Amino acid sequence: MKLNERFDQLLAIIREETEETELIFRVPDDRNRQLLAYEGMANDLTFCLNALERMKKERADNTLVTALYFSFIITYGKCFTDATGSKSPKLEENIFEYRPDLKEYHSEIMSLRHNYVAHRGTTIEDIGIAYITLHTDREGISAHAKGLIRITTDLQSHDSYVKTVSFVKDVTYEKFKKLAVKIWNHLLNEKSNSHLESMIIAGRRELSKKLLRKARTFRLT
Repeated sequence: MKLNERFDQLLAIIREETEETELIFRVPDDRNRQLLAYEGMANDLTFCLNALERMKKERADNTLVTALYFSFIITYGKCFTDATGSKSPKLEENIFEYRPDLKEYHSEIMSLRHNYVAHRGTTIEDIGIAYITLHTDREGISAHAKGLIRITTDLQSHDSYVKTVSFVKDVTYEKFKKLAVKIWNHLLNEKSNSHLESMIIAGRRELSKKLLRKARTFRLT
């Protein structure tokens, strides 16, 4: 599906979901990416919580648990990393300033992301011993490497991960709300009513003049 077709599909969904008493204004492109980024993070963190819940239920299936574990770590890590040159916001570790109890588990997850899942490194999850065997009976040698991969599924760590992800999701949603209010106040203060009317993409336009006069008193819900 082409980009413009995907956009038209999204627009149709928004219009279908719009109530008769609502007006929908499209956020300008320069702020659109920022709100989308926070929305994407919140969705990713919801996925993480679902993956952790499934891990708890599917502990007997090691392959499924491993897949869920890797997916959880990678998806969580996305919220705190960005692609080179990306202008999208990301979360910073300072959100844990007043929650050192959760920062410990955040650091553990990110360490697993950097040194175990995304790259090969050394963590408690992935340890091994390489050794050479001298065979005296046939005067030869052989090389071996044995790894011990331990997937963390103990309930204590699991529950702490759930608390950490839930906290980060709440922070993300608060950032989304604050940015949305900032964008809306900027539009009200800097743009004329006629300009705001041109930004309407769904709803009854005849409501715009009445609603825009009252809009300054509206609160984000």
